[in-house]
Amino acid sequence: MVLPNGAATSAAFAAARGLSSWARFCDDLNSFIPVELEEDSFMWRINSEKEFSEIWKHMYGWVGIKEVLNGMDFLDFGVLQDKVNNVNHRLKLNIIWIAIIWCTWIMRNAIIFKGEAFCYDVVCSNIIFLSWRWLSFGYPKFKATYYEWFKFPLSCSNAF
Repeated sequence: MVLPNGAATSAAFAAARGLSSWARFCDDLNSFIPVELEEDSFMWRINSEKEFSEIWKHMYGWVGIKEVLNGMDFLDFGVLQDKVNNVNHRLKLNIIWIAIIWCTWIMRNAIIFKGEAFCYDVVCSNIIFLSWRWLSFGYPKFKATYYEWFKFPLSCSNAF
């Protein structure tokens, strides 16, 4: 696709260079995670690669929602909206979910474009820190300390 000023969109740019998964991701931002992950999509890739699937598993365990959601439900943003009835928990899970996507995206870019090695601890630490920071600065009523967030993400005291 070409914009009115003649510039190509990022999806067209990526497709022209054979980066079909990036092109598909750019074209389909509104339905970011389908119920069934399309092979070669961004979400399929980060769930099929061992390093990135381990991050999802670790974050799922950290959040501690096994009684509400199973691991596959945690991967599907739409299921989070349907199954988590507590508004405060849902907001926190949404922020955590977005932080997981953001941090895995940043790590993949560092691996691909800078030649860096995958670092599990850095990604997990960044997810926990960024989700706390985004909540702290984005929601003035969220008063949890980083320690409280790190230990009890959904039930930390002084949160909302």
